[in-house]
Amino acid sequence: SFTLDESPTTSISTTLLKIALAKKADLFAMAARGDTSKVHFFGSTAQEVLRDCRLPVWVYHAEKHTKPKGK
Repeated sequence: SFTLDESPTTSISTTLLKIALAKKADLFAMAARGDTSKVHFFGSTAQEVLRDCRLPVWVYHAEKHTKPKGK
């Protein structure tokens, strides 16, 4: 399913977690593009989800050569 939430927010992770709980999700899955050569393995949104989510979280880490669109 697809959900579009246009309510104002300052935290993407909080909005994602709110939607997951409202949908009564069993699992939270997301992709991350953090640089594994540094201290952090995931970006800030993925880190916040991992810290705050009450559901099991599956994080797919994209290959190093995968570049974000527009860069």
